[in-house]
Amino acid sequence: MKALFRRVFLYCLRSFPGLWATLNRFRPFYRFMNRMVINFSIGIAKRRPHPFSTLAPYTSWSSLTDKTYLGRHLPAKPYPADLPAYKTVSEVFRRPAGGGRLCPKSTLLFPVFAQYLTDGFLRTDMKDRRRTTSNHDIDLSPLYGRLPKHTDVLREKSEAQGRRGRLKTQVIAGEEFPPDLYEANGTTVRAEFVDAATGEPILDMPIGFHTTPTATSPALNGHVHRIFAVGGDRANATPLVAMMNTLFLREHNRIAGELEGRNPTWDDEQVFQTARAIVIVIFIKLVVEEYINHITSVAFPLAADPSGAWTAAWNRPNWMTVEFSLLYRWHPMIPDTIPWQGRAVPSDAMVLDNRFLTQVGLKEALRMTSATQACALGLGNTAPFLLPVEDAAILQGRGQNVPPYN
Repeated sequence: MKALFRRVFLYCLRSFPGLWATLNRFRPFYRFMNRMVINFSIGIAKRRPHPFSTLAPYTSWSSLTDKTYLGRHLPAKPYPADLPAYKTVSEVFRRPAGGGRLCPKSTLLFPVFAQYLTDGFLRTDMKDRRRTTSNHDIDLSPLYGRLPKHTDVLREKSEAQGRRGRLKTQVIAGEEFPPDLYEANGTTVRAEFVDAATGEPILDMPIGFHTTPTATSPALNGHVHRIFAVGGDRANATPLVAMMNTLFLREHNRIAGELEGRNPTWDDEQVFQTARAIVIVIFIKLVVEEYINHITSVAFPLAADPSGAWTAAWNRPNWMTVEFSLLYRWHPMIPDTIPWQGRAVPSDAMVLDNRFLTQVGLKEALRMTSATQACALGLGNTAPFLLPVEDAAILQGRGQNVPPYN
């Protein structure tokens, strides 16, 4: 009977968009249904805490509490010894020459937002893939940093009137961007982002840009690329991800200005912390009400209403899992080339170089990104330059004995 109810309920959720639009105008009904849909969706999976983690294939006190390891939805299942080589497997992802299948629904803005979102909490440790550096929350860590020392060094910390609560910026061609991480030579981390006692960078260094995370390692391929000082080591991955980060940086500083103007007695700390809380809530509303509603299969539009979680039996601290990290992969949506300033730029040429953003400005970058059709999800549609990422996913799944699942 329960299974039948689930089928009927799911059918209703996936159908009748016009009816839902009409009924949802009655706000008490909308909030009730929103809570029902969320509870229904979450109820499909087992409730947290996860009994297993990537620490060990069995349950222990550490596996239940040490969140530097990834959680598990499923118990580990050893792989057979006669598996094909991972390079052979990753070929099923390869996009054929001549371009990929296009997505009929999404522009390039969608996978760019997805990458910016997930880079904040799906943070596998590159040195030990059992572990994660995640805070396990949607907390805009690509903007604010995942640790207090990161946040601290990214702030202006000024009590001057008109500057309280701001994040550091620089002005390029009349526009506000994050400050540069490196000096003009592209090889030396700027002194304000280096720990004076140790000589080591304070921020997490951009993944892939330098051979080692030191203040004096060589620039990528011998070229001086523009890399911003930001909260996340993946927020410089492409100028499109940096575009999203810049958008929220500007919004933080705009809101800080509004707060300071309305509360002239507030000091820098109160303005900053209040602006940060507001921007994170705005981001979560965008995630739920724009991003998730864009990809969901249901006709009922979800709302970011926290009241449904206050008394919910499933409400537990979040813990990212290895299955989720492997599932949440949007690489096929990235096209081989991106139309940029009237020419087709190879997507891999944009990696780790924010000059593409600063040369056109934020508004034009958002326009071009939104005007570019994304490619479709699915096998046989990943651009060749992204196949090493698929390789890493296969190896992580095998290394952590993640059972096959669909």
